[in-house]
Amino acid sequence: MAAILTDIHLAESYSTLLKDSLHQSGERNLDSLNALYQTILGHYNITLKEFNISFEWYKKHPSDLDSIYQKVITNYSIMEDSLSKLH
Repeated sequence: MAAILTDIHLAESYSTLLKDSLHQSGERNLDSLNALYQTILGHYNITLKEFNISFEWYKKHPSDLDSIYQKVITNYSIMEDSLSKLH
């Protein structure tokens, strides 16, 4: 779940960077976001319904959700370290 949420939050952020005639900077591009969600869920071989059921369970178990988000934060730290080594 942590890997999926890591990718989903990256997609959410990325979708705000996509500017076109219908979307201003900082506004989520929902068409692109939908495509990104489908790609992410396909990569993890789960459906949106399965993801939503799982996420609802975690929302009802906040300590478990906190543990998942600690892993998400760790994933971002690893990504940031990797990117900083490229420069």
